[in-house]
Amino acid sequence: MVVPLLIFLIFKKVNKRFYKITDDMLMVSKGLFETHHTYLEIFKVQNIKMKQNIFQERNKVADLILQTASGKIKIPSINFEDAIKIYNYTLFKVETSKISWM
Repeated sequence: MVVPLLIFLIFKKVNKRFYKITDDMLMVSKGLFETHHTYLEIFKVQNIKMKQNIFQERNKVADLILQTASGKIKIPSINFEDAIKIYNYTLFKVETSKISWM
């Protein structure tokens, strides 16, 4: 009885995770019972990391961690090519932005 419930909850949590990126904004959603949306203006990113463990490397996925003044936002297990594109685009937007983030 417990195993099917755990499988259902894990499946539901994985299906609720998504991200959407536009020219100026990044939206990351996650949750189990309710969905939490996080909106981030790309020019406010202070640090960006791309992490991959050996299992992710084999499956060609990576985690992106975006750090702002208010905390970290993680985009877990996205396609490696998409992760590189988002990484490069974010660096480009941060370096070329003339907007003050404070």
